[in-house]
Amino acid sequence: MTERTHWPMRADLNAWEELANLAAQIESLDVDRAEDAAWEAAMVTLVARRLPYSEYIVRRQEALSARLKARKREQSNLRYKYGFRPGSRPRNPSLIRMDVKRYLRFREH
Repeated sequence: MTERTHWPMRADLNAWEELANLAAQIESLDVDRAEDAAWEAAMVTLVARRLPYSEYIVRRQEALSARLKARKREQSNLRYKYGFRPGSRPRNPSLIRMDVKRYLRFREH
């Protein structure tokens, strides 16, 4: 991604929505990658315990349930952060713009 030299005018809602979409997708991918690494580490730890198979399956299912719950929460938070959560109170557009700029600036460096 090239470094941005300027941002759209505040009134250019289409440009801001496109940037929010980009930021949401990239941050979602970052969240997925971190979650995948955490899942792998959890499974390595679980396997290292050398549990009986029935207990291993129970512990793995517990970890999987927690993983899915956390994943849904993270994705829901991202949809809200970037103004894409349907059926919720709309987020203040200035806060969305601030988060878009903050995240995309972070990704540039």
